[in-house]
Amino acid sequence: MRIANQRSFQVLITDIMMPGGDGISLARQLRKAQPEVGVILISGHTDEDILKKAASCTDMLFLEKPFTSLQIQNCLRKLEDPDKGE
Repeated sequence: MRIANQRSFQVLITDIMMPGGDGISLARQLRKAQPEVGVILISGHTDEDILKKAASCTDMLFLEKPFTSLQIQNCLRKLEDPDKGE
């Protein structure tokens, strides 16, 4: 968030689980300052709790690790234009 207070971002790509916090909280905090930022949540953990958390974030995209460069490109396109990226 220190960096976000100094710069603007178009996209945040963050892991759902992080030491000392979580990516969903980070994304929500960033969006308070920069509401237009697109968010891609990633996780290698696919237990039910993580998937429920990701599904509850309907304004964010989710990618399961490992993912390909094509999958991340599709997510970026979808953030740019929700009708694209399929």
